[in-house]
Order: sequence, then structure tokens, then C-alpha cells
Amino acid sequence: MKKNFLKDILLMFITFFLLLIFCEVAVRVYDGFRGKNIFNNSHRDLLSKKIKSVTPFRMFGDSLYHQDQNSDTLFLKSSHNEMFPFKKDENTFRIVCFGGSTTRNSFVFNKYGTHYPLDLQKKLSIAFPQKNIEVINVGYEAYSSAHSLIILMLDVASWSPDLIIFMHNHNDLTSSYWPNLRFDYSNKYGAQYYQPSGYLENYTTLNFIFRWSSFYWMVKEKIDNIFKSTSKVKITTRSYGNDPMNISKDIFTRNLRNFKVLSENIGCNVIFMSQALNKNAKKSDFIPAEKSEMIWPEHEEYVQHHKNFNKIINNVAVSTNSFFLDNDSLFCNDSTLFIDALHYSKEGVYKLSKNIYDYIILNKIIK
Repeated sequence: MKKNFLKDILLMFITFFLLLIFCEVAVRVYDGFRGKNIFNNSHRDLLSKKIKSVTPFRMFGDSLYHQDQNSDTLFLKSSHNEMFPFKKDENTFRIVCFGGSTTRNSFVFNKYGTHYPLDLQKKLSIAFPQKNIEVINVGYEAYSSAHSLIILMLDVASWSPDLIIFMHNHNDLTSSYWPNLRFDYSNKYGAQYYQPSGYLENYTTLNFIFRWSSFYWMVKEKIDNIFKSTSKVKITTRSYGNDPMNISKDIFTRNLRNFKVLSENIGCNVIFMSQALNKNAKKSDFIPAEKSEMIWPEHEEYVQHHKNFNKIINNVAVSTNSFFLDNDSLFCNDSTLFIDALHYSKEGVYKLSKNIYDYIILNKIIK
């Protein structure tokens, strides 16, 4: 009897072990079909290596460079991994697009394989077949004008750009909704929500033991999402009035003017663009529920604040003799161009790139 019991226990253990192996292999094969590395994952990298130091002003975002190991050739890398030679030849017209998530266009790229700089490049290449047109996307989710200033000063200034396209609003504006607004936006970007995924917060016993298992991380992610979706985050709101805080307007104006000065110093034109807002979106679409530290304004106030920040963009462009392109008035009455309050649908991406293309042609920016 005892022998049969031990035999059953052993059989159950072996069956469970084989089942885990089967699940692990199945998940890795599935990852392989999705183009992922079946022998690696970001979780085991994080828990198997030493803590990486945080680079100031670059806590999150893409690498802008790729080094070819065979030839030591340096390439510029766009947000969605399009490669461009670092050294620009004489026949190349190089455009660099700055912005946040509305510039990176991750939703449309992941679903349809395009983003507005890529589509703009295709349109301009057809219009100017005698030139090599490059449109490089350096936008990233949550980036503000402060991030773009750093990238322009420390990176793009060395790329010999011919034209810069600049589109910011929401991410700068919402910095004033986080407590204790600071001139460098550290009140917002120093908050826990924006910190890079940490070593210590992920270093649990189970995570460390199963760090090599893709199946474990898949199951953990599903469970985490269930608890995340059922947890309630308190949204704090208050009235700010119809005009943004004066200090937030001053900071945004300063950043735009500095961006223009830096661009002039490298001999590059700038197109300042207003950011479109989906005026027909539901109130809930505007509120980022996961950012619990924010004190959100009344819905109508936010819409007015966003409009006033677009006016600042226009005013800076006019006062500095820069180009200004109004996207907001073109988009505001058509919800089919958005997937939410701010981000574009596929149709919105195409309309945005067409609007920029028409503006470049009309103003004869490329000759």
C-alpha cells in the first residue's frame, strides 16, 4: 500500500514536471512565431545582471544609435528601428520629428506598420525623386519639450538636420497637474510612475527562481493584469480655472524659444505644430487613471488649457519667424482620426502626414 502511494506521488510529480516543460516549450515556440528571442527575455536579464545606472534625462526612451559590429559603421535609429547613416551625404534632405506618443504613433505602427514620419518620408520621396529624403522619428511616449531639448542639444545637433518638426502640448501641460511644479518638470518625471522598471521591486523569491521561465512570466503577467483591472485608483480633481497656471505657460514658452535658438545655432528650420485634441472624446478618455498623484482639472478646463498651450506654440512661432502648422483645427471635429482623446488612428496618421507634406510643398521648404 505504501509502495503504491509513493509510486502515485512520484507519477504525479513527473506528470506535473512534464506538463511544465510542455507549457514552457509551447510559450517559447509561440514567442518565436511572434519574432521574439525564445532563449531570452527582459525579466531574466533584469534579475540576472547587476543594477544599471540611470542616465540623467534619459530614464526612459529608445536608443538613438546602432553600431554595426562588422564594419564599425554608426547608424541613426528612428523610434521604430528604421536605420539611417550617421554621416549625411550631400544629396540628402534630413528631417527630424520631435514629440511624445502622438509622434511615435506606437498603436498605429504596431497594428499597421506605419507612423507619420515614415508616411511623410514616402510622400516626399515621390515628390522629390532627385533627393534622398530621410524623416527620423525621435518621439517617445510621455516625452515633453524638456526631453526634446536634451535630445536636440546632445544628439540631433550632430546629425546635420535640414528641417525639424516639433509637436508638444499635453505632456508639458499636465506637468502642472502634478504637485509642486518645477522648472525642469522633475515634479512629474521624478515621480514613481515614470521611474524605470526597477531591479529591487522585481526581486522576489518566485521571480528569481523562475526568471528563466517564459511560461512563468506569461502566467504572472496575466494574473497581474487581472488584479490591475479590478483595482480602483482614486482620481483627484479640482478647478484650476480656464487659464493654465502662469508658471506653466512661462516654462512652456521658454522651452519653445530655447528649442528655436538651438535649431538656429545648427542652421536648421523648425516647423512648430499645434497638437490636435479630440473634442468629441468622453471625459474618461482624458484622465490617465494610473497616475494617481495627479490632481486633474475639470474636463472643460483641460480642453481650454490645451487650446491655450496651442496658442503659445503659435505665438512663439510668429515671434521667432518660424513656420507654424495648425493641426488642431484640421482634426478637432472628426473622431475617426483618433483612437482616444489624443492619439491618432491609422486615418489620423495619414491625414497628419498629408497636412505636413502639403505645408512643406506650399512653403517650398525643400528645393
